[in-house]
Amino acid sequence: MTIKKSFKSKIVYRTVMLALLMVGATLTSKAQVAFSVSPGLGLNSAYVGYNVSPKFMPFVSFQYMGFSSNYTSSYTDWDFDNNVAKNFTYADKVTGSIMLPGVGVKYFLANQNKIKTYATLSVTKPIISAKYEEDGVVNEEVEDLVKSVKSLGTEVGFGAEYFFDNNFSIGGEFGFRMLSGSLEERYDDEYYDPNQGEYIASESVYTSKGSLNPTYTKFTLNFYFLRGAK
Repeated sequence: MTIKKSFKSKIVYRTVMLALLMVGATLTSKAQVAFSVSPGLGLNSAYVGYNVSPKFMPFVSFQYMGFSSNYTSSYTDWDFDNNVAKNFTYADKVTGSIMLPGVGVKYFLANQNKIKTYATLSVTKPIISAKYEEDGVVNEEVEDLVKSVKSLGTEVGFGAEYFFDNNFSIGGEFGFRMLSGSLEERYDDEYYDPNQGEYIASESVYTSKGSLNPTYTKFTLNFYFLRGAK
């Protein structure tokens, strides 16, 4: 069976959309410890943790990014209904957001004077929403596509902090991000059976999977309100 041209175009379109959403979801930079912020060029963020022991700290994190894009074109063409030249305008608008709630753990490895090294492991679940308007008309196909995307991110990092006192430190971190995503859509279709001389109902299934594994570096500002560093 030969896949129809329209179905092929949908495959290309959805593959591009999945790739763009995954790239957006990997522009993350979570923070550190009891309360921490990570300024940078990606998604600036923070998380809150609790020191259950001098070496072990679970945390919860949250990141958010909103985006929008507008495209407008204007051209002149002949209006055959009114038999005059007419100026036409066309506008596209895309809006959306990516929320990244996550959980993780931070484990302090060793102390050297005022410097502490650590390792982190976290899991993030991207929540993506998007709206596409074509000349004022909402394209529901795009909304359905975004809803069908399933993705999950993990992050493993190693860093060090310099403690000015028990409640404040600055640090640097290097690590690996791993994000996987997939979507599946099903369409009612048909094929022609020459033996029966008629079209037979069938189903076409589209599945796309992808992954990204970038490295990252970040600078952190860390505030310990509960248990100071020992």
